[in-house]
Amino acid sequence: RRVLFRSPFAGVPDVNVGLNPWFGRKNGNRLMASGEDPLQIEGIPDLKQRLRAAPHVFLALDYDGTLAPFKPDRLKAVPTPGIIDVLKLISQDKNTTLTIVSGRPTKEILHFLGDLGIMIIGSHGAEVLTKDRVRQVFPVSPEQVAAFRQAVGLAQQRGFGERIEEKVASVALHTRTLNDEQAREVEMEFQGLWSAYPVEIGLECRHFNGGVEMRIAAVNKGTAIRSQLNAQTRPFFALYVGDDQTDEDAFKVINEWGVSIKVTTESTPTHAVGRLADCPAVLG
Repeated sequence: RRVLFRSPFAGVPDVNVGLNPWFGRKNGNRLMASGEDPLQIEGIPDLKQRLRAAPHVFLALDYDGTLAPFKPDRLKAVPTPGIIDVLKLISQDKNTTLTIVSGRPTKEILHFLGDLGIMIIGSHGAEVLTKDRVRQVFPVSPEQVAAFRQAVGLAQQRGFGERIEEKVASVALHTRTLNDEQAREVEMEFQGLWSAYPVEIGLECRHFNGGVEMRIAAVNKGTAIRSQLNAQTRPFFALYVGDDQTDEDAFKVINEWGVSIKVTTESTPTHAVGRLADCPAVLG
């Protein structure tokens, strides 16, 4: 199994977490693991060389399906054991900028990961929590707010009110606890219902892993990532790891500055350059 994170501290006591070797540093120098090469990522044979040559790394990670396995109850989707320790180490590296990018609200990411002192991009880019803990929210027009309320009403009328999640700039319908056939039927129904709202008010309906979401079209993970990359003031190499259809926006953007990796075992088309099999493969 190909892995992304593996400890560079082979034989060093008291270090029992997986950590990508280019993020382990001592006296300003990157530590490289001995023995097996941990950076054989499918689709990116030269990843190790590119990372070693980078003066700075911008690392962006999705949460669900990347750092945490999916659960029928999304509020029980806890991180892969060991991953928080990895993130803490990475967040302390002065030559790495770590950012979490998720469709979840930022407060849920804080709940699951704790406060790592890093930027968190939530709600598919509509919400940003800065390192200084300033919360920035994309503006929503009165027409969009009214459409979201109507969308919630439609779901309640059809008996799906308990599956609705209202966010700062979207409304999501979760189908993860349904069987595959039921989930497809419900998602298709609401894809049609919510897509009927006029694009003139800046809304779109998108599928995600486990549901559908009506959201503001002007902002997504890609626009949020581009904003952060444009703000970088020194040369860097960018790496994004995600698993979902909503991560495709970020994949396209990140590839302009570095490479993207999709967590999947499927061979469906993607803008990601590399692949990893699952959450344990991300941790290593």
